[in-house]
Amino acid sequence: MTNTLPLNDIILRFPGDEHNDESYQLLELPGEVLKKLEGWNGSFPITIKGRPSDDAVLCTSDATFALRTVTISNSLLLCRAPPIQAPSSSSSSTSTLLKRSKQDEDSLTFEQSSRSIDEDSMTINESSKNGNEASTSTAKRIRFEGTDLLTKQDKRSRPTLEIRDTRHEILECVPIAGNVERIRTLLRPTAWKGIGSENETGFGGMIHRNERRAGGGYADDVKLRKKKYTRQQLLSVIQASEVELDKGLKERNVVAVDGTLLLLPPDKLHSILTILLTLLSIHNVYEHSKSVQVPVKEVMRELETYELESGLIRGILRLFGEIDDPEVNKTRGNKSEGERVAEDENDSEDRINARGKEERGEVGKNEVWKADIIRLVREVGNGILVDIGEKGMEVEMFLSMWRENVGENWNELVDLDLLKGEYLLNSSTSTSTQTVTHFPVHSLPINPPNRFTDLFLTRSPWKAEDMRPFLKGLTRDGDGKELDKLVARHVRVVRDQYGIWWFPRKT
Repeated sequence: MTNTLPLNDIILRFPGDEHNDESYQLLELPGEVLKKLEGWNGSFPITIKGRPSDDAVLCTSDATFALRTVTISNSLLLCRAPPIQAPSSSSSSTSTLLKRSKQDEDSLTFEQSSRSIDEDSMTINESSKNGNEASTSTAKRIRFEGTDLLTKQDKRSRPTLEIRDTRHEILECVPIAGNVERIRTLLRPTAWKGIGSENETGFGGMIHRNERRAGGGYADDVKLRKKKYTRQQLLSVIQASEVELDKGLKERNVVAVDGTLLLLPPDKLHSILTILLTLLSIHNVYEHSKSVQVPVKEVMRELETYELESGLIRGILRLFGEIDDPEVNKTRGNKSEGERVAEDENDSEDRINARGKEERGEVGKNEVWKADIIRLVREVGNGILVDIGEKGMEVEMFLSMWRENVGENWNELVDLDLLKGEYLLNSSTSTSTQTVTHFPVHSLPINPPNRFTDLFLTRSPWKAEDMRPFLKGLTRDGDGKELDKLVARHVRVVRDQYGIWWFPRKT
């Protein structure tokens, strides 16, 4: 890194009254973000999200970070050249961090920085000392002298910097899981009502709300419009990265219809999925095959008899598989890599038009649907589980009903492990049978202490393998170390001849 420190002494001064109200926040970017930022062409997507009642988070395209204030013992002085001395052609000027020297109260030590922040034409440089010898070699000493001792030649030769702000803290980024559960909260009021219902896809839905009158009473006839969200609107209010949002939308069965997002509840979706599995059984050449292709036109023709919108049908097919056009892929596959890259760069308008056709439900001539059988079977079971609710059902009866709904071709795929994080098993004290009840992970608090408290109020002790599915969303996917830290903080582990048990840790 080039040393930007001045070769000679400099003059420090405070700005005039017109600049006294300036204030800055210093943000320390994590290494993974900084590495992407350095190799990124164009503007790098970094967004700080949060409602007034939320803790702010920083989001990139694929990761989410909590912002934590860290207090530092040294004062960081943010400096820059006075406006009248700054070159007109330059968009930024050198700034320096000053650290008070212990040996001399009247002197300041400049240190070169290993990280920089550029904001409003200001660059901040800071570095840590590597021993006394290393720091001495790069240090420059400066003394504040009376103005009467400075000659005109001194003033002309010494550069001047203004102290614009003094900071004693920085913002640190801590990796966390995106809060995608708000998706369900925002979209539930306008969720799909099922086959045969009049489910408007625009903003026409109305909802009643009691509102206090001027005289103290309540008016029951006040109507408010149910708000529908586009994907872009949801991205602005969900504290998660774009990748996490897309994954969360798919996991919660959300589709785009006519440009707005529609939540499909499992119990309402159940009947459509059984129809699709029956249709797939007809086209299944190999028994118990997990990969089946069906022409999209045939699926559309079958489901449109139930008065379903074509845009909704295509959205469901996208949720539970892929829509592919062999002819388009064949044509694209015959092109060179350079031609495909040029095509991708120049067809943004075509992509927008294609996305619009997708949401309107327009069907290509040769399109086929490659169904995800495992996901279909899982959601059928989840729909039955939602209907059961807290009243429960014997496990064998539940599995029998599940197999019957998916059909003979797919009944071997039925397994309770597909529904981990959605149910609880309870053993009867009077009989040897077990019952299954609906207990979804999304009904639990997102705050870790509250999550563990609720889980131990529901059952204590837990088997380790039974509780782990209900810890989803507390840490980033695949971050086993952070999850182990949470468990160690809230759980007391006991081992006996029956296995490993988790008890609440007493505080």
